[in-house]
Amino acid sequence: MRLIMKKKIFISMLIISLTLCLASTSFGGNAPTVTFRDIRAMGMGGAGVATMEGFNALMYNPALLGKAGFGLELINVQANMSKDVFDLIDFIDDNEDALDNFTDLTLAEQEQLLKDMDEFDNNSIGAGVMPKVGLVMSNFAVGAYATGEVDFKIDKGIFDPKIFAYGHLDIVYSAGYGSKFPLGIISFLPNNLYYGVDLKIIRRSFANYKSSATDLEFDNVIDSLEENETNGYGLDFGLLYEMMPGKLTIGAKVNDFLSDIGDDKMPMIVNVGAAYKFSENLLFAADYNDFFMHKSASLFNRLYFGTEIHLGHILMARGGFAQGYPSIGAGLSFGALAFDGAIYGIEKSNNPGGDGDYNYAVRLKIGM
Repeated sequence: MRLIMKKKIFISMLIISLTLCLASTSFGGNAPTVTFRDIRAMGMGGAGVATMEGFNALMYNPALLGKAGFGLELINVQANMSKDVFDLIDFIDDNEDALDNFTDLTLAEQEQLLKDMDEFDNNSIGAGVMPKVGLVMSNFAVGAYATGEVDFKIDKGIFDPKIFAYGHLDIVYSAGYGSKFPLGIISFLPNNLYYGVDLKIIRRSFANYKSSATDLEFDNVIDSLEENETNGYGLDFGLLYEMMPGKLTIGAKVNDFLSDIGDDKMPMIVNVGAAYKFSENLLFAADYNDFFMHKSASLFNRLYFGTEIHLGHILMARGGFAQGYPSIGAGLSFGALAFDGAIYGIEKSNNPGGDGDYNYAVRLKIGM
C-alpha cells in the first residue's frame, strides 16, 4: 500500500516537474492569450483544468480528450454582461444634454453631474459573446470558437467626462488529441496518466477608442476592430493523472508552449488543477492559474475553486469562488437541449477588489 501511494505521489511530482521543464524554455510574449470562460466552469468558481471534458478540453486541458467519447456541439452560444451596463446606459440617456454641453453648465451643475458619475468612474463595464461549434470523436476534437468582448470605462476627467472603449475579438479554429501514455514507452508510468495537445489558428481583432460620453458610436468601435487585425497560432500541451481513479484527478496545462501572432507571441502560461468526486452527483474542483506568475497578480487572483451538484437528471447547481469573488450557477439539460446561467466576478487589476466586474451570463446549447 505504501509503495502504491509513493508511486502516486511520484507521478504527481512528475507532472509538476514536466510543466516546470516546459515553462523554463520561455515566458516571453506580450500579446494577450486567448481566454474562453465557459459558463459551467465560471458558475463553479472558474475551475476546469481537471474537469472540462469534451470539446471544452481544447480550452482547459487537451489531456481530457483521452477520456472523451462522442460529442457534437451544433449550437453553443454564450453571452455575458456586466451588472452595471444598464445603469450606465440609463445614466448617459438621462444626462445626454448635460454631457453634451458640460462646459456650459454652472459650477454647481458640473459638480452634481460628476458626483452622480462616481459609481462609474474608472470602473470596467462590459459585455461579450462566446459562440462555439465542435465535434469530439474518440480522443480527437475539432471545431471553432470565438471570444468577443467590449469593455467601457468612464473617466470624469479634468475638463469634461470621457469614455474609453476597448474591444477584442478572437476567432479560433482548433484541433486537439488526447490519450493515455503508452505503457511500453516508460515502464514505471501507470495506465491512468494522460497527455494531450491542441493547435489553435487565431484571427485576432482589437480596438482602443476614446470619445466624449455622449459621442460614443459602436460603429466606430467596429471600424477600429476591422482596421486592427492580425493572425497567428498557439500550441498547447496538457497532462492529466487519475491519482484515485473515479475520485481524485490532477492536471496541468501549458498554454501557448509555442505561439506567434502578428509581430509578437503570446506568453506561455501554466495552469494546474484538481478535481475530486465525492459521488456521482457531487464534484469539487480547484485551479491555480498562471502558476509561474507571468503576471504580477496576487495569490487570490490566481485561485479558482467550486462545486457542482446534480439534483436529479436534468438540474445542476453550481457555486464557488473566482479571484476572491463568489460565483453561482445552474444548468438545465434535456438531452440535446441545454440551458445554463451564472453570476460571477472578474478581477481586472492585480489584487481582489481593485477593479472587479460582476457579470451575468447565459448559454443555449444544442448538441449531443
